[in-house]
Order: sequence, then C-alpha cells, then structure tokens
Amino acid sequence: MRWRGSPQCDKDKPPNSFGGQRLDYRRTEAEAQINHAIDLIMEYNQASGRNHQDKFRIGMGALRKMTKRGCRVIERIIESRNDEIEKHQLLNPRHNNKGFNAISIDAAIPLD
Repeated sequence: MRWRGSPQCDKDKPPNSFGGQRLDYRRTEAEAQINHAIDLIMEYNQASGRNHQDKFRIGMGALRKMTKRGCRVIERIIESRNDEIEKHQLLNPRHNNKGFNAISIDAAIPLD
C-alpha cells in the first residue's frame, strides 16, 4: 500500500509493524536527538546579550530542519516537554520567518 500526503505530519499513516528491537532503538535514538536539539535551542536563546530577533522558536519546523526526524516523534517530544518549552519561549509561531538573507537554525545551532 502506498501512502500519499504532505511531507508534514501524516496522521493517517499506520505505525511501522516491523523490527521490534530495531524500531525501539531507532525511536530511542530519535527521541534523544530531538531532546538534545531542544536543549541546544534553549541554551542558544538564553545566551547573554542575544538579541530577541536572533532567537529561535522551538517548533516542528525548526526541529525537523535540525534533526531530519519525522514529525510524529517530534510531536511526541514537544507534548512531553510542553510545559518546559512554553515557559522558555515567548516567541510567536512566525518568529523563525526571518527572511531570505537570515541564517537558518541548522547553521546557527549545529547539532553535535
């Protein structure tokens, strides 16, 4: 069966039903990478002297760009850390639309 849809979250897709241990390892690896990316964004934004316009909002687009991970796992992590993220950021959802000449999040905050 072939699934069609946008490259963004396709909530209609069934979960993978193969590779139990491999799937658990990949899930754990993805969750760790996304959590690390969130921590790096928070650290970057809290640096002293950082201009408000130079900060990045923690959201689906930014995390997908940094981690190259799927949106289901990103949504799961954002939901689990929602209180912490909301407390951290006072940026509106369109904050990361900085314009054509602005530095992208993956260039500004390299993922180790």
